[in-house]
Amino acid sequence: MLHALVPTSEYLRESDIPAQLHLAFPSHTLLHTYHKTHVVIKASLIDFLAAPIQNWEYNRPPDMARCEDIAVYHKAKPVETLFYLAYQPNKGKKGAYMVLDGIHRYTALKMIHHSHPYLDLITPAESYPVLLNIRFNAFDEELMGFFKSINKANPVPDLYLRDAAKDKRDAIEALTAQWMTAYKIHFSTAARPIRPNANRDRFMDLLGCIWDKHRLAQETAPRLGEQLNAMNERVRNEVLVDAEEYSEKVRQKCESTGCWLFVYGMEKLERL
Repeated sequence: MLHALVPTSEYLRESDIPAQLHLAFPSHTLLHTYHKTHVVIKASLIDFLAAPIQNWEYNRPPDMARCEDIAVYHKAKPVETLFYLAYQPNKGKKGAYMVLDGIHRYTALKMIHHSHPYLDLITPAESYPVLLNIRFNAFDEELMGFFKSINKANPVPDLYLRDAAKDKRDAIEALTAQWMTAYKIHFSTAARPIRPNANRDRFMDLLGCIWDKHRLAQETAPRLGEQLNAMNERVRNEVLVDAEEYSEKVRQKCESTGCWLFVYGMEKLERL
């Protein structure tokens, strides 16, 4: 059973790797073993498209126009190149294979197999082979090093190595500036502000917690504000239900500004 192979950590036991491969790609053939955690396999297209596969977080999202061009090209010619993947157990409920290189080709195959104009371009999918170079238990530094090296060998202008820390920092700083402008009277310089107030540093810590909890990235950065607004509305509703627990002065201030978030302490907010 697949759930038995899902580890509690971000690594998969080496002894479980063959079983994980069989579950994701039932008809695969092992072609080469670099290491117990790094293999090359041949899999059928139908297995490949049914497997839990996602774009690696440091890749740009695929250019759909380019993917359509690739889909048309492969009407007559099969995909003969490798797909480079990295299995990450902590992605989704049962882990996922992240596409390090080949996201456009993968998306094009999805189009070919599922979209109306391209539905019949590849048949039968069960016998159409794809080659997969898969890493297990790889650190981000190793994956980034590989990503840089393959880009040097085959420069592709639409691939880049993102500075994830900078993306996170920029999004948090931008949203902090918005809130400090919109809700200026709720921000204090005190180390322990009196509710319903907060200080800038603890507010940024909260945003960092939300970012990590929802696994946000550059493309999904707007969700940070959406999650914060939803949290603000949730606090408002809960405070109004239990109004007697909060002073009239606190409720009046929050009602006048629309900022209810800081009625709760930061530790409680981080648990929401």
